[in-house]
Amino acid sequence: MLTGNEINPIGEGQVLATIVLTILGSLLTANIFGAFAVIVSNLNRKNSKFQEKIDTANSSMVNMKIPEELQDEVRQFMVATQDNLDNQKELDSFMQMISPSLRIKVTKYIFFDAIASNDIFKYGGSDLVDFIISDITT
Repeated sequence: MLTGNEINPIGEGQVLATIVLTILGSLLTANIFGAFAVIVSNLNRKNSKFQEKIDTANSSMVNMKIPEELQDEVRQFMVATQDNLDNQKELDSFMQMISPSLRIKVTKYIFFDAIASNDIFKYGGSDLVDFIISDITT
């Protein structure tokens, strides 16, 4: 009924109900397709920003007449480090959104195992590890 397929209303009441339900079905379908369009657009936004950076780098390297081998090396470096840069930006944004006390707890969770397993800090106990973690910034 919501899509308007094979509707054969009989009488004024059924015609009115069919009109209302068909309009609601059209609005619901448009809403679903709109949500999909937004999701696909957000997925492509990240790739298009990175492609703009690659295009700028390519133009700059061609203008500077950098050898092709070095250009390839620069492009490979940019591709390899892009995910790490994105992850770091997401972490920085996340840390700015939470309170300072939660930031300390999250930082402690992230770094505790790495610092506690280090031989230099092994004998200082958890107090030393807590002291060091309180001064760490991501």
